[in-house]
Amino acid sequence: MCMKRKKWFLSLTAVGLCIIFLAMYFIFGNPLHYKVIEKDTSDYLHTIKGYKQKEIQSITGKYTPLYNIGYYATVVYKDEPYFTYSYTYDNNKKIIQDNGILGRHTESFGNLNLNWLLFDELVEGIHTNLEEKGLSEKRDYSIRSVQFIDIDNDKNGAEAYVNFKKDKESDYSYRMNSEGKAYQYNCSNGKCIYKEK
Repeated sequence: MCMKRKKWFLSLTAVGLCIIFLAMYFIFGNPLHYKVIEKDTSDYLHTIKGYKQKEIQSITGKYTPLYNIGYYATVVYKDEPYFTYSYTYDNNKKIIQDNGILGRHTESFGNLNLNWLLFDELVEGIHTNLEEKGLSEKRDYSIRSVQFIDIDNDKNGAEAYVNFKKDKESDYSYRMNSEGKAYQYNCSNGKCIYKEK
C-alpha cells in the first residue's frame, strides 16, 4: 500500500514539474534564443545600418508570448538613453525595427528632415534646471521620453516627460521657452510635489 502511494506521489510530482517547466518556457521563452536575437540585431545594426559599437549602449534579448511577437531585442543608443528601440524578426526571419518611437534612430522617419538638436537642448536644459534646484539625475529623477510637440514636425519644438523618484504618480512635462531655457510646462495626476511656479 505504501509503495503505491509513493509511486503515485512521484508521478504527480513529475507531472507537476513538467507543467511548471512548460509554463516557464511559455512565459519566458528559451534563454538561448535571447543571445541569438541579440547577435542578429547587433549584426544588422553594424553591417546593414553602419552603426559603430561605441554608438550603442546596450542590446538585450527578450521574449513575450503576447501579440505573437515572440523574441525581440531592445536597443538603447548612447546619444538617446531615454529611448528604448525594439527590433524583431519579420516573416522572412530578417531583423526589422518594430516600434512607434519617434527618435533620431527611427528608421521609418529617416526621410524627415527634423531638427534633432531640439531633443539634446531640451534634455540639457532639464538637467540644468533641476540641478539648480539641488536635484540629481541618478538620485532624484529620470527622463522618460522626449518627443516633438507635433509628432512629425519640429516647428513647435520638443517636449520631455520626467519621472521623479519621490513622486511616481505625477506626470511632469518640460518644454523650452523663447530664451532657450527648459521649464516645467505641466504637471498632472498625483501630488505634483515638484511643481514649478
